Amino acid sequence: MMMFKNMTDLEDSFLKATHHWIQDEPYCVAVSGGMDSMVLLHIMSIHFSNIVVFTFDHGLRDDTHKDLALVQSFCDEKGIDMHSAKWVSPSRKRLHEHARVARYQAMKDFCTHRQCKFLLTAHHLDDQMETIMMRFFKGSGPMGLRGMTPFQKLSPNLTLLRPFLDIPQSIIFEYAQKYSIPYIIDPSNTHQKFWRGQYRYHKDIFISLGLKYEHILHMRRQMIEMTDFIREQVQEAEHRIVTTSEDGHSFEYKKFIELPTVIQRKLMQKIIQDTSGFTYPPSYVFIQKLVEKMTSSDLFKPMTIQTCWIFKKNHIFKVSVSKSDQRRRQKQILS
Repeated sequence: MMMFKNMTDLEDSFLKATHHWIQDEPYCVAVSGGMDSMVLLHIMSIHFSNIVVFTFDHGLRDDTHKDLALVQSFCDEKGIDMHSAKWVSPSRKRLHEHARVARYQAMKDFCTHRQCKFLLTAHHLDDQMETIMMRFFKGSGPMGLRGMTPFQKLSPNLTLLRPFLDIPQSIIFEYAQKYSIPYIIDPSNTHQKFWRGQYRYHKDIFISLGLKYEHILHMRRQMIEMTDFIREQVQEAEHRIVTTSEDGHSFEYKKFIELPTVIQRKLMQKIIQDTSGFTYPPSYVFIQKLVEKMTSSDLFKPMTIQTCWIFKKNHIFKVSVSKSDQRRRQKQILS
């Protein structure tokens, strides 16, 4: 990990991360109005000309119009095209999870509409630590403890880019102060009703107990090595036993049960995510229960996970998009 000493390192790291980016390519920058995303927008406006801003209003605060107004003002000053969307029916259960899913779906839809192949977010090193710690406390496996990656495929035609991922937030703060970049402070970021707020409140305690960037990143590197090996094994198994068609994926029961359990689970995660088109794979708990049912008895009852219909016929497992989701997608195409 690069050791950051000042704000010059921020721009150096950004230029290093983006040196291979195509200058004329349209880039969509996700901006909330918070400090991190406003700094990202500021730097992008300096080094790239073909950018568009997308803001998502979760509707969870009464004053979110101020966030939109600030971003709009900055974009007007720089001559940047800005678009926004609002979460119409926010769920009150598992609020942050549903909000994240809705936000990413809205961003994906917008990028598809604008034919943007790249979406940028301002996730930084402190976000990385929080994500890994949150997943650790929730019992995530090696894949979850990898944390976030500098780039991530959201769809065949859209890649998520995180150019600040190796940068501590303290450096971003210094940059924002030096260049007087306006931003909104969201009080929910430190609200102890949510896990991240609790973590931030108790962060000094973790640091006093020895928590360091280096320790988290060392663990992350080990998880990457482990999961990369597993991914290779899953790809090999998929190539060897899975048949792909317009209807979905299929494979023989006999060949599937011969695979190691961990490969069975990871293969099913991949197949379901590929079939459904969801940004994230189904949870490990669901997959564990699914594979147990698939391998424990010849009498497998059909199941639906992430709009995927999973069933068994003549010793062949099949995974396809459910009929209701097929109708929904057809309506979207016709409209």
